[in-house]
Amino acid sequence: IKEKIELHIITDKYFYKFLNKYGKVNTRQFLKALKIKTIFHEWSIENLQKVVLNSDLGVIPINNKDPMMVGKPENKLLLLWRMALPVLVSSTPAYQKVMIQANQDNFINKESEWLRLIEEFMSSNEKRKQTGISGYDFVQQNYSKKEFIKRWINVFSSLGYGI
Repeated sequence: IKEKIELHIITDKYFYKFLNKYGKVNTRQFLKALKIKTIFHEWSIENLQKVVLNSDLGVIPINNKDPMMVGKPENKLLLLWRMALPVLVSSTPAYQKVMIQANQDNFINKESEWLRLIEEFMSSNEKRKQTGISGYDFVQQNYSKKEFIKRWINVFSSLGYGI
């Protein structure tokens, strides 16, 4: 299955190694060092839509040894679920919490689990379909415009500004 995997990276042309300020790195050059077929797409909503529509599985690996990375919110996962893409994520607090809320356990605790779980998903169209639909349904129920407005009303109500 390794030979069939293509990694499509959607991100900025450059990133910084230190403090989002120092050690500028060309993303395309950096990706050439990976031992997997990798295709770089510069970040844009159009590229995201195009890549997701032609993808079987989303993968969000986070370096759990980097406190700045571990603290990232779940917005990337929710964005991919909004497009009904099944997603595997590193086991960060935010990703794990949302996965559990959505009754999914597609978070990876150990590096060695990535390949096993990717192979499991790639060998089952049905598993990918059900997982993508489950994520989509979760986002629609919990992160819709109606839910967003309801949460803001609750915030204002808790401050004594009843609506």
